[in-house]
Amino acid sequence: MTTTAYGQSQRENDAKVLGVNPRVEQLEDYLRQKGMELVYDRYYTEKKSKLTHTMCGIKTMNDKEVDSICSVINDLSKNAMESHMYEYHQNGTDTIDYVLTLNDMEEVEFEANRVESGGMFICYCHTYWTESDKGSVAVAIAERHWRIDINTMNTMRYGSRMVTPDFYLELRGDTLRSYLPYMGQAQVSTTLAPAIGLNFEKVVMRYWLEKPKSKKYVQLYIDVKTREDIYNYVIDVYDDGKAFIRVRSMNRDPISFDGTLSTEMY
Repeated sequence: MTTTAYGQSQRENDAKVLGVNPRVEQLEDYLRQKGMELVYDRYYTEKKSKLTHTMCGIKTMNDKEVDSICSVINDLSKNAMESHMYEYHQNGTDTIDYVLTLNDMEEVEFEANRVESGGMFICYCHTYWTESDKGSVAVAIAERHWRIDINTMNTMRYGSRMVTPDFYLELRGDTLRSYLPYMGQAQVSTTLAPAIGLNFEKVVMRYWLEKPKSKKYVQLYIDVKTREDIYNYVIDVYDDGKAFIRVRSMNRDPISFDGTLSTEMY
């Protein structure tokens, strides 16, 4: 699984909006680029929710790549509330085990063990606590685990139309599931029949968010590529869950949708 790295300014803005450490985000991007898959685990209490990102399963990383990861973790440890670092080098085996408490909300764990083939088996875990409860719109956005149920589509040529309740846009981690209606002019090759339009499931190319000043909504940006086109989704999500989606592409008329973000998909 490959994810395009965010720009530094976008990371810093994400950190302000959601409290996510931008250096940790860089580390997770690097691990994704090396083929590690992200698994989400959630645990909820009455007052808090805990999100854990776990990545594991790599057996092909070399010493230089592991050293790069350790360098980032060592840098994070300088400002950590608490850190425990263990390295064992004996009998031809290497084991590295780091645990960092970054602040009251975040903890990072990293473990690397050399295997017989000479590669390193990697396990990474990032735990993030938030004060928001399970049903919070902010938590759903922070976890990249939400679904927007569509009420209305707004076309460039045919005005606004009500839609049936089975259309939606859903994000689960790095994967976008788009099941949206479309009315408009499309310049799509006939060799690609049947056309998929806005109905697909793809890993996103690029994702970031912004919170405009003096506005009560978060603005999400998602870029994704299908075999037909490259789509840009701009999504305004308000505190009450109301959402407005604008979709632009290279080969189709733009279209927009009104809907409601659901937090009942956990």
